[in-house]
Amino acid sequence: MKTILYLTRNGLMEPLGRSQILPYLLELSKNYKIIIISSEKKEDLVDSLNKIRIRNLCNSNKIIWSYSKFSTGGFSIPYQLLDSLIKGFYFCFKFNVDIIHCRSYLSNFIGLLLKLATLCPVVFDMRGLWPEEVALKLTKGRKSIIYKALKYLERFNIEHSDAIVSLTEAAKLYLINSYNLKKNIIYTMPTCVDTLKFEYSSIPNSKTKVFSCIGTILSDWFLLDWLKTFFQCIDEFDESAKFEIITRDNKELLLSRLNIKTSLVNKILISSATSDEMPELLRSHSASSMFFKSGISKLGSSPTRFGEILSTGRPIICNSGVGDLNQLIKAHNVGVIVENNDHHSMNKAVRELYMLLSDPLTSLRCRKLATSYYSLGSGSEKYSNIYTKLL
Repeated sequence: MKTILYLTRNGLMEPLGRSQILPYLLELSKNYKIIIISSEKKEDLVDSLNKIRIRNLCNSNKIIWSYSKFSTGGFSIPYQLLDSLIKGFYFCFKFNVDIIHCRSYLSNFIGLLLKLATLCPVVFDMRGLWPEEVALKLTKGRKSIIYKALKYLERFNIEHSDAIVSLTEAAKLYLINSYNLKKNIIYTMPTCVDTLKFEYSSIPNSKTKVFSCIGTILSDWFLLDWLKTFFQCIDEFDESAKFEIITRDNKELLLSRLNIKTSLVNKILISSATSDEMPELLRSHSASSMFFKSGISKLGSSPTRFGEILSTGRPIICNSGVGDLNQLIKAHNVGVIVENNDHHSMNKAVRELYMLLSDPLTSLRCRKLATSYYSLGSGSEKYSNIYTKLL
């Protein structure tokens, strides 16, 4: 059995780790010996029951899990990278590692240092275009020395890795053109979903439609004004419609930023939910919305909620310019793309959305796309194919 060393700066105990890292590795552990080096946040480590549960899950699948405490500031990042490097050397030589799989940029830098000593092939699992995402938050943007340093790191990782995994086809084409990459070393793998957990159901046959928006909304990358226009246009088209926002954002601040009339505010339910509560909540909705700033930074974006919403059989309304969402929605007829944030464009999109909701085959198309393109099984199989090719 071949051995895979998996390096990640994300923790297995955080929601992202539980949904987007561990499920893949549990599936891969059926055919490979898996060793994980992760960084766990302090607030997650205090949950001893969750830690025991994940430890038992790893042990029962013969996965070796080693972690360090995640922290920021001072010399914490260099220290954690050095810790991962030392542990990586130890595991590489003790277990004769065959492939080093690295999630994101900093982990891949450590993986390439390990490659120098072990000659193991490295899989650079990019998870988005990090320099472009960081540039959005910098005062000087792409002129910042931080951005330039991250672009150098990106080039170094891409030029020295043996396989590259992109979340989207859009980012894949961007990278091929930017770095003159050979197409046979870069692969596309979207953020996948546990289709067994996010079970399918047909759209509720109710006169009162419920439209949702899920995740962090009070951020630099979410188009809050688009969401406001969407709510207003739905309310004008269908006075009986209700809205639900599932987020950890502050409720009062969110409503203040939305700045909508009281009669519409009274139709909006704002609450938070655990990952275990999400499948049932999604099934109670008619459709879901997501509006993100477009641009180079979003070429590599594959929203986690997109696959989860489709898996439950619900269509999606969103703006253009985010990863592969345009092509997927149009090709499979599982939602509506809004081109501009004006009432004419949004009203047109709302009418199209209601037509989708009246089509009894819409929910089946959504589920079919989720199981064929976004399922954990298909994702694990793609990783396995990459490993096989490298070996």
